Amino acid sequence: MKVRTRWLVVPIILTVAVVIAAVYGLKYFNVEKSTAGYDYKEQLFKEDELAVVEITVSDSNWNKILDNPTAEEYVEAKVTINGEAYDNVGVRAKGNSSLSSVANSDSERYSLKVDFAQYDTNQTFYGLEKINLNNNFSDTTQMKEFVSYELMEQLGIVTPAHSYVKVLVNGEYYGLMLAVEEIGEAFAKTNFGSTEGFIFKPEGDGSDLAYKSDDTDDYAGIFDEVKMNKKTAEKNSNIINMMKEISEGDTSSVNIDEAARYFALNTALVSMDSYQGSFKHNYYLYEDENGQFSVIPWDYNMSFGGFGGGGGRPDGQVNADTGQNNEAQTEEPTNNPPQINGGMGGGGMMLNETIITESNINFSITEPVSGTTVDARPLLKIILENEEARALYDGYLEKIAAEILTEQNVLAITTKLQDLLQEAVEEDPSKFATTEQFLAGVSGEQSLPEFAKQRSESILKQLAGEIEGVSGAGSGFGGAPGGEMNGEMSEMNGQAPPDFGNNGQGNANQGRGNRPQINGQLPANGENGAQDGPPEMNGEMPNFEDMPEMNGEMPNFENMPQMNGMPGQPRTNDAATGSSKQTIIILAASFAAVIIAIGAVVILSRRKYKKG
Repeated sequence: MKVRTRWLVVPIILTVAVVIAAVYGLKYFNVEKSTAGYDYKEQLFKEDELAVVEITVSDSNWNKILDNPTAEEYVEAKVTINGEAYDNVGVRAKGNSSLSSVANSDSERYSLKVDFAQYDTNQTFYGLEKINLNNNFSDTTQMKEFVSYELMEQLGIVTPAHSYVKVLVNGEYYGLMLAVEEIGEAFAKTNFGSTEGFIFKPEGDGSDLAYKSDDTDDYAGIFDEVKMNKKTAEKNSNIINMMKEISEGDTSSVNIDEAARYFALNTALVSMDSYQGSFKHNYYLYEDENGQFSVIPWDYNMSFGGFGGGGGRPDGQVNADTGQNNEAQTEEPTNNPPQINGGMGGGGMMLNETIITESNINFSITEPVSGTTVDARPLLKIILENEEARALYDGYLEKIAAEILTEQNVLAITTKLQDLLQEAVEEDPSKFATTEQFLAGVSGEQSLPEFAKQRSESILKQLAGEIEGVSGAGSGFGGAPGGEMNGEMSEMNGQAPPDFGNNGQGNANQGRGNRPQINGQLPANGENGAQDGPPEMNGEMPNFEDMPEMNGEMPNFENMPQMNGMPGQPRTNDAATGSSKQTIIILAASFAAVIIAIGAVVILSRRKYKKG
């Protein structure tokens, strides 16, 4: 027996060695960052293809949605994506202001949320539980959200996957919509490589991220809207401490680089239906396992200056169209929501056609808020006032103006979308705007490329100190300073909202300190200052090497860690932890080692038996 026990040492050591080798091998070969089980981007979100999503639902269930859309209750349906069918899927109407506005019109074109796990918790679409189908409300171009996300990808901002789809309901064409990835566990897994932290979608109380106390009850709009690890958020999240820190000027809990990118591009796009507007919403916060926060963009159908209407000038001056003094407007606005910066579409729909306005083009980069103040938005305030963060913010603004939000770059995107979508737009039975309005967004006097051209010129001039920006662009929805909104638009009572026009001039901004200079010149990257080689719609980063310096110094972006070839925090689209795959490999290696060990013991035992 002693001899046999001695012989067991070899296979035991072999087993331990194989297991250790498997674990370290996984780390060495980066297997833990595989996207095993998360292939939804390859299956649906192909930005240069038009997918087909068919919803098959009983008449009674579909009527439940149409009869009471604002209830946002799921009904059971069968969903087929590019020919691949899923049963027992939840479908409901979705939205805030857009949902109530459509519900009070004669349209039935609702944005939809598709939940594959609603009735079967084990069911996903290649790892993704939910898909949003956005109806492009208020956007005559039907391109603003897509283009915004494309530009964010080019700047290296972590962005939800997105692509256009033709939606059919019971075999009939329902509408052309933009499919957008749900921000949840799958998003965290594929973009941050972990699901150990938390995801918040602040809405309402606390969504301004202003510190009040250490009591979670003071932040209902935050803790009621936890999208990942909700059960442990109140106990384990660092979000209240983060708010306290930024109120004291401490940036240690914030991914400053990502926040600077986000606010720079959000400002450039004049997207005020956001944290920077009176509703203080339409953004996500991702908290990693170390308690550090990143900002995630969301909901851009009202970008390019589309979030307008009266009442947002924080100067207390009289609105020229309504004759009302905004200084006293510190409570919620009137019962009818303001018009969205343009004419009324069919069925009382609020549409945005006029995007080239003085207040939009020259929107301030130093006071980039609407219907509120910078002081009332602490996360934005610390980016603008912290020296390091401000340098990043200004640097990214210059990059955006010189290479991202250029006429040629945006035109390249809109032209591709015209080729991809025009036929689907023409055939769309529920579209809010006409095909001609869609085409007007591709090129022309009120197009997205024209907006990009003029807006970028203004940004560069503001950075150079040549002009002062206009505060309160788009005007927002109500708001003397400090006058907050609760994130939900009031009912329209079947009536068209008053037309406040688009005065939104506000006060010329006085600047903030010594702004960086661009040597008084606009960059010339081709004819008419346009970019020679616009980046493709694949999220690749354009070349910033030939940018002019600011005061002779430029924040150093060259030596930053890469994100798929883009500067920023280390991250790749294949950053999923792949814990299940990792576990399987380790178990398989261990099992193989055990089999080898047993075999060795048997062979050695037989040899010893024969010798004995």
